Amino acid sequence: MEAIVADIEKSDKAIATKNTLKSRVKSLYTVESFPKDVLQAIDKINRSNNDSTKMSLLNTVLSISKISPTFKKEVGAKQIMDVLVEADELKDKESERRKNNDERETDVSWSYLESLAPKFKQMDDDSQLIFHLFIKPGANFVPRVDFANMMIVDTVEEAEDEEHNYYVNDTNQFIMHEYKTAKKYGTIVVDAPKELQKYIPQDQVWMFPGFDDNSITPNALSKKIARAFKRASGKPITLITIRRAFAAKIKDLPEKERRRLAIQMGHSLSTNKQYESKK
Repeated sequence: MEAIVADIEKSDKAIATKNTLKSRVKSLYTVESFPKDVLQAIDKINRSNNDSTKMSLLNTVLSISKISPTFKKEVGAKQIMDVLVEADELKDKESERRKNNDERETDVSWSYLESLAPKFKQMDDDSQLIFHLFIKPGANFVPRVDFANMMIVDTVEEAEDEEHNYYVNDTNQFIMHEYKTAKKYGTIVVDAPKELQKYIPQDQVWMFPGFDDNSITPNALSKKIARAFKRASGKPITLITIRRAFAAKIKDLPEKERRRLAIQMGHSLSTNKQYESKK
C-alpha cells in the first residue's frame, strides 16, 4: 500500500483531494476482501447502504486506478470494469432523482438540524464545535470537509501557507486556500458570524486535531460528523445531508445571493442546485 500512497502523493491532484484519496485507500485495505472483491469491500464499508457514500468509494477506486499502476494491477481490469458499471448505474439513478427533484430517505430540513442544539449541548467539545460550525450559528458557508485541514491563527500574516486553510482570530475570518475546486475559484475569504468566535478553540493548533500533532484526515472528519449527528438524532445524517438541507434552505433567495453562497461553498450555482431537495 505504501507504493500506492506514494503514487497519490506524486499526482497533480489538489492537496485536499490527495488526503481524501489516501484516507479512503487505507480504509479499503483494512477490509479483508480487498482487493480480491472490490465491490464486496465497498459494501462492507458502506454499512448504511448510502448511495452517496457508495458513489464516493467507487469514484475513489476509479481515481486511484488512474494514478497508481500498482493499485490498478492489484484490483485488475475486470474489477475496474465492474466498478465502472456500478458507478454508471448509480449515476443514472441519481440523475433520475434529480430530474424529478426526488426527496431522499435521509433528507432533513434545516430547521430540524437547528432543533438538535439541546442534544449537542450535552455532548463532547468536538461535537459541539461541529454543530456550531456547520449548523448554528454556522460559518456562512458549508464546505465539504475543509475544516479538516484548518489551522487556528491569530493574524492574517500567519495564514499565508496555501497548503492549509485557516481561521484568523484577529479578523474573525475563514481563509480557504485548499479545497477541491480551489484551482477554479482560488482563495476564498469569508467573514465568520460574530457569535461563532466564542466557540473556536484557542488552546489548539488545528480546528480538529488528528494524531501526532497533525490535522484530522477528511475521511475521519466526515465520520466524526456522521457519528455526532447519529448520537444527537438517531438518524444517518452525513455531510451530504447537511449540504442538501443548506441548499434547500437557500433555494428561495435571489439568484445573485445564491450564487455568492454557492461559490463560498466552492462550486457553481448549477452544482449547488443538485443538492436541493423538497424539504
